Amino acid sequence: MSNTQTGTTPHAELEHHKTIFDGWRSISIGLYMALAGYAVMVGMPALSVAWVKLLNFTEVQVGSVAGADLGGFALGSIITSLLIFRMNRRTLTLAGIILAVAANVLCLYYVAYEEVLWLRGVAGIGSGICTAVALVTLGGTSHPARAFTMLLFAFAFTQGGEA
Repeated sequence: MSNTQTGTTPHAELEHHKTIFDGWRSISIGLYMALAGYAVMVGMPALSVAWVKLLNFTEVQVGSVAGADLGGFALGSIITSLLIFRMNRRTLTLAGIILAVAANVLCLYYVAYEEVLWLRGVAGIGSGICTAVALVTLGGTSHPARAFTMLLFAFAFTQGGEA
């Protein structure tokens, strides 16, 4: 059937319906949480230097701790993908925040390599959960391309501010 027979044009506009994620608060919080998760990855070089200078970790240990942090981040994202449709996103976010904050606070008191390795993994899981919920929120808007464009601009501005 051709487009003329169906009455549609080849460039017909898609009809967008508002979703629960379209409110300015959801988008703002989603952007903020995504940027916070991104900051973990951007801040890794500074953390690595601190682990070497302040905790006397070797380069291999620093690589393992950074790997635990980023591996936890990936694991937190996977956990979120499995639970996001079964749990309230606020509950998931709260769980992620509790994990990340608790592990980071404990890193102030426990400075041995083994302890830091496990704590950074837990902090990464919490951060991954929060970031994944943020990205689901942005992707759930009626205009996800616009939401992710806003995220790209926010990344650019935060990078400019850090320079």
